[in-house]
Amino acid sequence: MTENFASAKTWAERNMKTLDGRSIIGSWNLYYLGDAVIENQLIKAENKMKSLTYHMETMKYNFEKYTTVYGFCHNQINAVNAAMNLPLPPLP
Repeated sequence: MTENFASAKTWAERNMKTLDGRSIIGSWNLYYLGDAVIENQLIKAENKMKSLTYHMETMKYNFEKYTTVYGFCHNQINAVNAAMNLPLPPLP
């Protein structure tokens, strides 16, 4: 058990210097769950971006919320590509 933790700790050491918790969790996901979970996150983010539409302002869905969700998906795709060492996709 301690050998497993020591190995997982080395995966997250580069992120521990900056105390970036999201990067540490991402490193551990990559270590424990492998490429399948990372690819699943990529597919979900791409599908969310494809399904996003903006028609007009409403009380619950305005342009700011649209751009926030779009930006979150784009950042998630970039993070997955960085974790898998893939080139960045072109912007549409």
